[in-house]
Amino acid sequence: MIGVYITINGTTIYARTAVNRLREKGVYVCDDGTPINHNPDDGAVALAIKLLETIDDSPDKLSLCKNCWCMTRNVDNICSKCKAVKSGE
Repeated sequence: MIGVYITINGTTIYARTAVNRLREKGVYVCDDGTPINHNPDDGAVALAIKLLETIDDSPDKLSLCKNCWCMTRNVDNICSKCKAVKSGE
């Protein structure tokens, strides 16, 4: 598993995690379901950059999930990472 986090003054405003869930070498799945193709020989920094590129910085589409404490999309008021109900957001 790999995670990248963007913080401002100690507060996380964006986060993205991915795990190599597929049996295929070099295919990672982000917490929002986005697949990322990555050659492990390219290193972790290259993978982290690919993770950052998947973050949509539109504040209208993202909100803080108070269950996993990540900025995630609202899909029918459900956190796209941990699947918790986001109430009042």
